[in-house]
Amino acid sequence: MYKSDSFSYDYQKVFNGAAAISPITGIAYYLGGRSVSSPNILTNKLVAYDTKTGNSSVINTAFPYDGIADSAMVWLPVGEQGILVNIGGAVSNNGLNSMERINVYDIAGNEWYTQPTFQGHSNVQPPADRSRICAVTPTVDKNATHWEIALYGGSDINNNPIDDVWVLSLPCTPLPPFSELQGIRN
Repeated sequence: MYKSDSFSYDYQKVFNGAAAISPITGIAYYLGGRSVSSPNILTNKLVAYDTKTGNSSVINTAFPYDGIADSAMVWLPVGEQGILVNIGGAVSNNGLNSMERINVYDIAGNEWYTQPTFQGHSNVQPPADRSRICAVTPTVDKNATHWEIALYGGSDINNNPIDDVWVLSLPCTPLPPFSELQGIRN
C-alpha cells in the first residue's frame, strides 16, 4: 500500500464510500462517503485513481443524490469502458437509497442513470432498503449478455443488522432471496 500525492484538487477527507476497480483499465473508482470532520455530511463525488500511473481526479458528473455513503459498487464490462453499478446506501436526506433501483454510471459517456430493479415483477418483493451492504460479482466476461451481482447483509435505517443474500441479474431480472434458491441451481 502506498499514498498517492497526485491529488491536484481540494478534496475533503471521507470514509465509508463505495469502491470498484476496472481490471481492464486499472482505474479504481471511489463514490461518496462521510466527511471525516463531520460524519453526518455526505458527499457525492466520484474519484478516479489510475493504478498504473498513480494519478487521481474527481470526475465531474451529476450523481442522483446530494450525498451517499455506506453503499456498494461493482464494475461491469458493459459498453466502451464499462459501467459502475451503485447499490443501497445512506443518502443525504437521512434516508436510505431504495433497493428498488440502482444507480448506473456509464464511464465512457460520463453519465449516471437510475435503473429500476423490480419493474414489472410484482410477484417478487424487493429487499429491505439498507446501507453497509456488501456486493460482489464473479469474474466477468466482456462478451456476456447478462451479469449477476450477489448482495449480502447490511443495516436498516435504525442500524439493525440485516442478514440475507440476494442476487441481482443485469439486465435487471430480480431473483428471489438466495434462501429460496436452494435446490433450484445445481
